[in-house]
Amino acid sequence: MLSHAANELVWLALYLALSAVLGIFALPVCLALMALAFFVAWAWLLAGRLSTRLDAPRLREPAIPEFEQRTCTSHDGLVLSYAVSRPRAPDGAPAAAAAGVEPRKCVLLCEPLGQSGPLVFAPLLATLGPEYVFVTWDYRGFFKSALPQRKRRISISAHADDAATVLRAAGFSRASICVGHSLGVQVALELTLLWPERVERLVLLNGCAGQAFQTAFQPVVRLPLIGTATREFVRALQRRPERFYAAQPLLAPLLRHVISPVFCALFGSPLLRRVLGPNYLYAFWRDYMAGLDASRGPHNLEHFLLSFLEIDAHSAAHLLDKIDQPALVISGMLDLLVPALVSAEMVARMRRAEHRCDPLSTHSTLLESPEWALHHIHRFLARTSSLDLDVASQMQRKSL
Repeated sequence: MLSHAANELVWLALYLALSAVLGIFALPVCLALMALAFFVAWAWLLAGRLSTRLDAPRLREPAIPEFEQRTCTSHDGLVLSYAVSRPRAPDGAPAAAAAGVEPRKCVLLCEPLGQSGPLVFAPLLATLGPEYVFVTWDYRGFFKSALPQRKRRISISAHADDAATVLRAAGFSRASICVGHSLGVQVALELTLLWPERVERLVLLNGCAGQAFQTAFQPVVRLPLIGTATREFVRALQRRPERFYAAQPLLAPLLRHVISPVFCALFGSPLLRRVLGPNYLYAFWRDYMAGLDASRGPHNLEHFLLSFLEIDAHSAAHLLDKIDQPALVISGMLDLLVPALVSAEMVARMRRAEHRCDPLSTHSTLLESPEWALHHIHRFLARTSSLDLDVASQMQRKSL
């Protein structure tokens, strides 16, 4: 007879052997089923996109409005740099008529991490009417905005408070449309939760409610260690930031001479070719990376990497059901940074949100599929325009 300890060891060995056998055979089956599910969903979305007749967006003149740079002071005494678009002439009117235009509605643009200036929102800038004025700002600790003394003050909630400050400084009590991309989605959600009377409608592009690393690079199912590995990669760059600068000159020629020309030639947007030129993908990359260039100060890259950790530490997911504003959430089915399932989960928790997923774009749907994105954005704005006064009055009552 085996002793009790020996008996336990035998059962443990059998359990481990059975687990190994099941793992060897079950893991490929599970991966195959997940790949099949992803492909079926992608094909269904693609069929829906191909069967949809997209509304042709109308370009305004000038397509990209001029912006006036201004400064204001945050609640904790930091100087913030922000920009306000100059008025455009009404449709069919001469350009000189812009001098008499007084825009009535504000579009607050919450930038993605590392972006300075509104170029990432070019399709919206080029197609929204002259009744809108665009407002954006440099996040605290970045570019022309001041650096806080404590790193802890570079946070999503601090950016949201700054957004409310910028709105007031620009002369608006609220944003008719608050648009966020990537990190800007978390800022827009936080602004809406902290200052609900300041926001009427939300357009959320390729972003999440928080804890971004826990879903990054996991388009179908959550996997162990991926979030930890992503976080450690960012921390490694924090210790050796020169590696980031070393990669820039290697990537730039490849993007300029290969990736961008091929993409723009085969899959490019006619609208963006007219607005930004034939090699518009590289034009955006150059504008984006210019803000992180070492010549503009090492603090930009330092805070860029710090903010990557912040978007993983922050979360508003548990409060999404408190948001009353109408929201359009747009995702890319091929987005590995913020998988489309994350957007679907956000919408399921929000009261008045709708989700549109593009099967052909990654992390920048507005630039990769602008006609498709504008079709859904403009329709959403048309459907919710009659709600503006109702939502505003509700938010005003809640703030009293």
